[in-house]
Amino acid sequence: MRNDAVHTSRYILLTICCAVCIVFLCSCGSDYRSAIPYGCKAMMRVDVTDETVGKKLSALEDMLKIDTPEESGIDLGESIYFFESVDGNLGLCAKVSDEDRLCDILLKNKAEQGPKRQGCQFFVLNGNIVVGCTSSSVLAMGPVMPVAQGEMYNRMTRFLLQDEEKSMIVSPMMNKLESMDGGMAIAAQADALPEKFAGIFAFGLPKGTELSQCIVAANVRFSEDMLLIDAEPMSFNANVDKALKASYDIFRPVTQKYLHAMETTSFVGLFANIEGNKFLPLLQRSESLQTLLMGINQTIDFNAVMKSIDGDIFLTVPTYGAERMDIAMAAQLRDRNFLDDIGYWKESVPAGARITDWRKDAYCYSDDTMTFCFGVTQEEKSQFYSGTSSALAEHSIQRAGHPLPEYVMKSVAGKRLALVVNIPSVIAGEDAVAMAKFFGMGNVRTIVYTVK
Repeated sequence: MRNDAVHTSRYILLTICCAVCIVFLCSCGSDYRSAIPYGCKAMMRVDVTDETVGKKLSALEDMLKIDTPEESGIDLGESIYFFESVDGNLGLCAKVSDEDRLCDILLKNKAEQGPKRQGCQFFVLNGNIVVGCTSSSVLAMGPVMPVAQGEMYNRMTRFLLQDEEKSMIVSPMMNKLESMDGGMAIAAQADALPEKFAGIFAFGLPKGTELSQCIVAANVRFSEDMLLIDAEPMSFNANVDKALKASYDIFRPVTQKYLHAMETTSFVGLFANIEGNKFLPLLQRSESLQTLLMGINQTIDFNAVMKSIDGDIFLTVPTYGAERMDIAMAAQLRDRNFLDDIGYWKESVPAGARITDWRKDAYCYSDDTMTFCFGVTQEEKSQFYSGTSSALAEHSIQRAGHPLPEYVMKSVAGKRLALVVNIPSVIAGEDAVAMAKFFGMGNVRTIVYTVK
């Protein structure tokens, strides 16, 4: 009897151990995030139950053609992830609560049914978005040309079935993303962000360091018609991270000084508060900002101007095109010492160019390709004003005819660095509009990027 009891106890214990192991193994392999391919350059986590996100996010409706997400078979209680894969494809990953329901919805919304591979069911939306489903995950990637969709089926099958150890779950970027609060967060390599602004996102990066070493980690939220990005530039390389953090220590809180000077129609505006002597070394090693300021630096000794700045600085690009880029800049000055060099500047301009007097302590540079006007105000605490036309120069220190809304200015004041981008002046064409909708920004008019 005793032996039977012992055998029975051992059997029960073994059964419990096996059950625990099975549950553990199943739970390890069922994390829907395992479908996110390793090596992503940018990721965004979205909690669609968050009030500030759910009302604005339209990616499920616009990308997957799902009008009623709550009935789609997608588990909206779990975060949705957007990403840019290492090869530049955009992707979406979400948890599936009812695979059959999701497949039915996709077919109902005119998705083209694709093959079924190793238990993964595929569809094609709009002719270029490949969607793959399992009982735990839905993965959408694109745009993919028809000729390349066969290979994409193979890749996505591998992604949907891969272990966590081969996915982004084990990456430092995912760890950073998951550690951030709020309904919406981003972690992205600087080289995955818009090229025009890469230098600003990675400001302070040590010279010679790849942009990919800078990670922009940001909490994101919608407010009014704005997308607010509150960022923390960082690096997973300890030495680079230390340099980035040290560079932002030189920035002081932005005041109201120039916030009213930016037009709502301007492409972009950059606001900061600096001491020029400390800022100049960082500016000199930023290739992107040097490129942006190249036109100014060709006309005047901008380094000399920068050394005289102490206070708020405002740089705006009213229009930006392939053939022309207008620019204007205003700044609070500590002194007017660079004006002593105007005579030398006039004598040293390139052949065919000239600097002429415009008004008291104000001048215009001109050559066959550009005009740049600049000057210093007569008040006790002088301001520098400049632009690629006399009108832009004057307006750089004046209240705009159509200034930014008060709620936009309020989101900038007090920040260490702020970049304001007006969406209508950036996005043009059906492809760009579709891209904005993909990221849930269809109703957004202004992006405000600030550094914590």
